[in-house]
Amino acid sequence: MESAERKIVAGPSAGEQTGAPRGAAIGGLSRNVIWSWAAWAASVVAPLILVPLSVTCLGARIYGEWLIILSLTSYLGLANLGLGQTVGNRIAEAKARGRRDEVGTLVATAFYAYAAVAALILGAVEIAGPWLGRRFLAGDAAIAFLVYVALAAIALPFKVHQMMLRGYERVDREQALEAGGTAARIALIVAALAAGLKLVAVAAISGGAALAAALGAYGWAVRMNPAARPRRARFSWPLLRAMLRPSAAFFALQAGWTLVLGVDNLVIGWALGAAAVTSYAVPFRMIWMAAAAFTVAVNALTPTVTGTYARDRRGPLVRGYLMALRLAILYGVIGAAALWIAGPRLLIRWAGPAVYPGRTTFALQIVAFMLLVWNVPSSTIMWATTRHYWWAALTIAEGLLNLALSLWWVRCWGLAGVIAATIASSLVTNGWYITVGAMRTLGVAPRRMLGALWPGALLGAVAIAACAPVGGTTAPAAARIAAGAVLILAFAVVYIKTVFSSIERGAMRAWIGRPVAAASAARCG
Repeated sequence: MESAERKIVAGPSAGEQTGAPRGAAIGGLSRNVIWSWAAWAASVVAPLILVPLSVTCLGARIYGEWLIILSLTSYLGLANLGLGQTVGNRIAEAKARGRRDEVGTLVATAFYAYAAVAALILGAVEIAGPWLGRRFLAGDAAIAFLVYVALAAIALPFKVHQMMLRGYERVDREQALEAGGTAARIALIVAALAAGLKLVAVAAISGGAALAAALGAYGWAVRMNPAARPRRARFSWPLLRAMLRPSAAFFALQAGWTLVLGVDNLVIGWALGAAAVTSYAVPFRMIWMAAAAFTVAVNALTPTVTGTYARDRRGPLVRGYLMALRLAILYGVIGAAALWIAGPRLLIRWAGPAVYPGRTTFALQIVAFMLLVWNVPSSTIMWATTRHYWWAALTIAEGLLNLALSLWWVRCWGLAGVIAATIASSLVTNGWYITVGAMRTLGVAPRRMLGALWPGALLGAVAIAACAPVGGTTAPAAARIAAGAVLILAFAVVYIKTVFSSIERGAMRAWIGRPVAAASAARCG
């Protein structure tokens, strides 16, 4: 009995379906997580190096033009229309059910659909370019904008192959390309700026790095399955029509997230001025990066969840889901305590005292961090199983409610009112629905959910209560951080020993140990 349970907890294994050993399946999943962390780390390092260097080498005006270009092109992410995630899920389902012959049709249909979108983007830029030049950009900035958009448009169809890698549960390869592209971008921009090159070179390198990652995914995908070559004869109008509904809902999710996450700075700038935006956005970015460390690890399991769900193996999914929720509580409490105790000091040392938004606003931002972390396992279930229609509708509602409350509460409570509006709109909409939706999708009874989570929730509440006074004391920063570290370590040890079974602890050690051992062996070899 214990060996069967250990097999389930250790991972919903693709190895069982393919004949690969269970250790290989565990190693594959943990490799996916580790490379996702590597890509996340590269994305964190990039602004730490490039922002101060770019400001120095380009000057405030030209760097401001680059920020305008990035702001304008940030909406290119919506150009995937949600189709990429639908294709990724469909490929994972086809692989799980042994229907790999469908992959060629899926890839070709999405590739040519994206090629049409890319052509429309280029045409729209050609038409709108003169107006953008008069309104926002001129000279080299306009050329840099066109170069960046052109490279992004060329890369768009090949994004399908990145999703194919995810569908084949090779997230490690996709994320290795992302990490390598980011590292190359950093090195090349540093070299270009040192050589005296300006904005056009920065845009070409940034767009070229994204294109290179997409082409690298194409090469890997074709080696995995020659059907990944997009042949016009495999394009299917019926398949494209069948994918429109789930893709529209994924697109609504992306648009809703843009509204939820992008509106705060606009409201603050309108009501309180640009200086207030900095004191709100910089600490929130630090909090967002802290949450992303957990998010990317769980999201790396999305194709595995899709394949396991397609095989109708609910038992492993339920156990993995409940384990992920308990990990979310652990990570959320540790992160919240660390941010509360050490966050203000880190902010001030990193960007100066002007970026600290005050205790109330910062505390509410930490609450938002805990909500983000808590929702990650449930949102992964909904995303991977294509049960996201109500979630998409509620995300749009959340964004609109956040906008309305932010405009109201910013006048009443300033920065604290804006983040309070974000929290309130989440709690009213997706804050509860995502968990309920994931429970219904997997068939998890409320009693079982409560029984699995209440010990960890109780320990987390005790830990937060113990750490809260440490962050508020007037003791020297070093003493506060040392005391907080002791409390956090004690909580983590007690939590892991109490909340997780010996089988689950063994599974976690296997996840961590196998890639580390493989890396050590490779170095020795």
